[in-house]
Amino acid sequence: MYYNHHYMFMPWIWWIILIGIVLLIISNFIPWRPSRKPPKSKDDALDILKQRYARGEIDREEFEERLRVLREHSK
Repeated sequence: MYYNHHYMFMPWIWWIILIGIVLLIISNFIPWRPSRKPPKSKDDALDILKQRYARGEIDREEFEERLRVLREHSK
């Protein structure tokens, strides 16, 4: 009967490696952090304002007033 003490823990090492690989694969499919949307910038607000004016939702006076407010807050 041949029994070498060097090979005694060899099956446990393979199980640890296998579990580690499985955990790495699973961790790639689970989002650890919720995705965050970038904050809206002044350019986004300006684009929305231009679109509303183009659709006729606001008149020229309101467009110019809101544009002035956007420019004041960007300084």
